[in-house]
Amino acid sequence: MSDTNPNAKQYRKISPIEWAYIAATKHFPPFAIQLRIQAKTLPPLLELERALVIAADANSGARLTVANHWWLDNGIPPQVSVVPSTESFSLSHPYLHKPFSFDKTAPIEVLYWEGSGLIFRCSHALMDAGGLLFFAQETFRALRGESLLGTTSAISDYEYLAGLEHQNPRASLRADKNSPLGAPTQGKTGFVWEYRYIPGQVVSVSARLAAVLGRRMSDAHPDCITRVMLPVDLRQTNSTLRSTANLSNALFLELPLGAGWTAYYRDILEALGRHDERATSGLDVLLPWIPRYALQVLFRWLHERQVRNNQYLFSATLSTVGPVSLSAFSALGSIPSSVTLLPFDTPGSAVTLITIQHDNGLEISASCPAATNGEGRLGNLLDLICAELGQTQDKGSTFNLSQLSTGAVDESEVTDDDLSVYGLFAQQAKTHPQRVALSEGGKRLSYIELEHLAKACARRLQQKGVKPGDKVAILANRCMESVIALLGILHVGASFVPLDPDWPIERIRFVLADCLPGLLLTDKVHAVLTDFPNYLMLSAFMEALPGVDSSRVESSSKTPAYVLYTSGSTGKPKGVVVGQASFINYLLWAKDAYVPDTGPPLVFPFFTSLAFDLTLTSILLPIVSGGEIRIFPQGDPLRTIRAILSDTNISAIKLTPSHLRLFAQIGIGKSNIRRFIVGGEALSTKLAGEINLQAKGLAVIFNEYGPTEATIGCVMHRFEPESDVDAFVPIGIPIANTEIFLLDHNAVPVADGEAGEIFLAGACLAMGYLDRPTEDVRFVPHPFRVGKRAYRTGDRARRLQSGNLDFLGRSDDQVKVLGHRIELGEINLAIEASGLCRACAILPEEFANDVRIVAFVTWNPGACEADLRDALAKTLPAYMLPSRIIEIEEMPLNVNGKVDKSALPMDRAVSRADVQIVRDSIESALLGILMEITGNSIVPVSMDESLIDVGIDSMQMMMLLTLSAQKFLPEMAHDLLFLGLEEFIRKPTLQNLAKHLRKLVVDHEKRM
Repeated sequence: MSDTNPNAKQYRKISPIEWAYIAATKHFPPFAIQLRIQAKTLPPLLELERALVIAADANSGARLTVANHWWLDNGIPPQVSVVPSTESFSLSHPYLHKPFSFDKTAPIEVLYWEGSGLIFRCSHALMDAGGLLFFAQETFRALRGESLLGTTSAISDYEYLAGLEHQNPRASLRADKNSPLGAPTQGKTGFVWEYRYIPGQVVSVSARLAAVLGRRMSDAHPDCITRVMLPVDLRQTNSTLRSTANLSNALFLELPLGAGWTAYYRDILEALGRHDERATSGLDVLLPWIPRYALQVLFRWLHERQVRNNQYLFSATLSTVGPVSLSAFSALGSIPSSVTLLPFDTPGSAVTLITIQHDNGLEISASCPAATNGEGRLGNLLDLICAELGQTQDKGSTFNLSQLSTGAVDESEVTDDDLSVYGLFAQQAKTHPQRVALSEGGKRLSYIELEHLAKACARRLQQKGVKPGDKVAILANRCMESVIALLGILHVGASFVPLDPDWPIERIRFVLADCLPGLLLTDKVHAVLTDFPNYLMLSAFMEALPGVDSSRVESSSKTPAYVLYTSGSTGKPKGVVVGQASFINYLLWAKDAYVPDTGPPLVFPFFTSLAFDLTLTSILLPIVSGGEIRIFPQGDPLRTIRAILSDTNISAIKLTPSHLRLFAQIGIGKSNIRRFIVGGEALSTKLAGEINLQAKGLAVIFNEYGPTEATIGCVMHRFEPESDVDAFVPIGIPIANTEIFLLDHNAVPVADGEAGEIFLAGACLAMGYLDRPTEDVRFVPHPFRVGKRAYRTGDRARRLQSGNLDFLGRSDDQVKVLGHRIELGEINLAIEASGLCRACAILPEEFANDVRIVAFVTWNPGACEADLRDALAKTLPAYMLPSRIIEIEEMPLNVNGKVDKSALPMDRAVSRADVQIVRDSIESALLGILMEITGNSIVPVSMDESLIDVGIDSMQMMMLLTLSAQKFLPEMAHDLLFLGLEEFIRKPTLQNLAKHLRKLVVDHEKRM
C-alpha cells in the first residue's frame, strides 16, 4: 500500500506495457507525456489547484501510485509546481526532464510557468497522449464551471485488446532499420529535442511525414524499406469510452522508399481497415514476470546497441494527435495561442516525431539519440519537413488558394437538390419560348417546342420502365431526335450513355454489356448489329411523342447525368459516371465565361461525336444560355467543315486543335465564327495566332483543359496574342468551385515554374468509374481537406509567373532508355516546339532487349529530318533523341479528333521516292498541293497509285480536293469539283484527279 495514504484503494492491475514503461523511466528520463498550453495570462493558481481536485475526482486515473503490480488510488490529486517568469521556457530546462516517482505521489503534475503557460506532464506508464489531453480538458471544464464528462472505464490496454479478439498476432520485429539521420558520428549518450511550428492546417500528417522520411533515406539506402510505428488511440473504436489510461497500441508499417504520401496514406488506411492496430503479442504476458531492474538493464543494452550499429526496430515513430480546439483550453481570462506535445524519447526508434494540430497550425516535436545528431541533423530534418508540409497547409498567405481556385471548393456546395441540367434548359424555355433552340437543315424547333418534346420523351421513357438512376444508351447519328432523347433522359432523372456509330461493333457491344442500360435508343441497323434485347427505334419513338402526356417529371442534382466511356488502363474501355452537380457547375461557369452579355444569342454547330464530352458543350451550353444548336449530320468531314464555315449564322464552336488546324487550312475569313473553345490537346500559339489573324483580330480563343473525370473542362485560359509568346497556349486557371494542385512524385507541392503532376479537386469531379474499383485509385484523398476527394490526372504542368498553368504532357507516358527514365510527352513537345512539323506522335518500340523511340512526323514545307535532329539536339539529351523518324502524310485521328496512335505504321517507314514524272502543269500543281498537305519534300507516290493505298485518310483527301478547287477554279465554281468524281472515287489517283480538273477548266473557259 502507499506510504502516504494507508486508505489507498486498488484501482487495477498494471498492464504489461505499463510495466515496461515503468522500467524504462530510469534510463530514459523523463519518459513522460508533456502537454504545453502556451498563454501569457494564466488562470489564478488557487483556481487551478481547485480544478485539479475536481478533475481528479471525476477521473481517478490521475491520482494513481504503484504497489507491486497494482495501480492504487491514493486520493491525492496532481500537484502544481510554479516556475517563475524569470526562467525562460526552453526544451532543455531541467523541469522538463525531471523523472517521476511511482510509489509516493501520482506520476503527474502541472507546471505553472508564469508568463508562458501551463504544462501538464505525466509518466507514459500512467497515461498516453490521448489520456493526458482528456484530463487537461477536464481540468479546464472545471475551471469554467462546466459539468465534467468523467472516466467511464478503468480498463487497461491489455484487457481492452483481449476483448477485441484480433486474430492475427503482432509481427515480431528485428533491429534492422537504418536511421533517416544517418550513422552515429558522436559518442554522446541521451537524446536531443527539437521543435517546429507550421501555421495553418495540414492533413494526412503521418503519411506526409513518412514520405519525407522515405525520400530522405532513399538517396543513401535505395533498396531499403522504411518501418514506422504509429501509435493508434483505441478510444476511436468506442465513442462512449472515456479514460485517462494508456489506451493506444502500436501499428507497424513497412513502406517502400520513394513513394508519395498518397501511397503511404492508402497503406495506413488499409492497415486500419484490417484492424492491425488491435494486434498483440504472446510475449506481452511475460513482461510483468520480468523484474523491473532486469528490464531496465535490457532496455539500456538494446538501445545502446541499436545506436552503435545504426540498426533500429523502426526507422521512426510517428505520433499524430488532433485536431484539438484551443477553446477547450481557455478559462478565466486565459486564452492559449498554441497547444504542443513536447518531444518524447522512444527506445528502439531512430527518430520520434509527435504532431498535434490545433486551430492556428501544426506543432511538431522531435527526438533522436544524441549520437546521431551530428551537424544538427535533426534540426535539418525538421526544416525539410516544414518546408514541404508548409506548402501543403491551408491558411492565409502561406498557402495562396487564390492561385488554385476561382471559388468555393466543397463538392456539395454547388447546387441545391432541386436544380438539374434539364432545369437550366427549362428556365430558358420559360424566358425565350419562341426563340429557335434547335435546327437541322430547314427544320426548326423553338424552345417551347423542344421543351414539350423533351417532357413527352421523359414520360415515354417512364412508360418503358425507366426510373431515376437508370441508364439509357443512345446509339444514333447526329440528328434532332438524339438531342430530344438526351434531354428527355435527363428530365426523367436517368443518365444517358452515348455510343458512337463509328465505333467497331464489338466495342459497342462491350459497352452495352458493361453498363447494362435499361433501354437502348437506336436505329434499325444498329439494333440488329448490337443484339441488345431492350431497344426502341429512335425515329418511331419520336413520331409517337406528340401524343404522349407531357406532365412534369422530377430530376435532381444528386443523380448521375451521363456515363462516358474512355480508354481503360486494363485495355478495355471504362465508364466515367458524371453527376448532375458537376455538370451543372460546368454549365453555369461556361455560361458566364463563354457567352457574352450583349449581342445575339450564340449558335453552336453540333458536328462531333455525342460520345465525346467536348460535344456536350456544343449541345448543352447553347440551350442553357438562350442560344441555338445547329446540327450537321454525319458525312464527309471536310464537307462538314466547309458547311460550317459557309453558314454565317454559326458564331461559336467547340473543337480540338486538330480540327482547328483544318479550319485554318481551309480559311475562316468569310465565317462569322468569333468564339473558339478549344480542348482535348495542346494548342500551339502559332495555330491560335493564325486563326486570330484570319479573323482580323476579332477571334476570341479559349483554351480549355479537363479530363473526362473532371467534367468536360475544369481549367481555362483566354488566348492573348500579345502576351502568349511561348510555343503553346497556357491552359490557364481553374474554373469555379475547382482546385488544382501541382505535386511532385512524393505528393509535395512544387514551386512556381517547376513541373508537377496535376491533381484536381472540388465540384468538377465525376462521381467515379462504373464498376471499376481498380481504376478508382486515381480518385485519392484530398491533399489538404479532410474527407474530400482529389483526382490524380497523370498530366504534368507548371505554374507561370502570371499564375496560369503551362501544360507539359503526360506524367505516366514514361519509358526507360539505356537506363534513363524519360517522358515521351517531353519529346513530343520538343518536336512540336521546333516548328518543323505540322503534327507529331511519339511511340516506344522494343529493340535488341531495349527500348528505342520512334517519332512520326508530318513535315512543314521545306523541313527535313536533318533539321529536326539538329533542333532536338539543342534541347534534349542524347538518350532522348528518336532512333527513327518516320514521315507520314497525315496523323490519323480517332472519333474524338485526337491522334490515334494505334493506327500509326510502326511496321514500316515511309520511304523516299524519286521525283515523279508529270505530264502537265495541272499534275505538277497537284503534286505540289499533296506535298503541302503531307509536309513531305518528296511525295512517295506515283501519279497512278491509289492515294488510299499509300495511307492518305479521308480528311486529307478532302483537303486535297478543296485546295485543288481553290487553285484551278473560281470561287463560284468550287462546288463543281465535287460533281462527276465517280472515276476518281473508284480509283483515287492524282492522275484521275488531274483528268477531272482538266475537263472542268476547259468547260469553264468555254463559258467565259
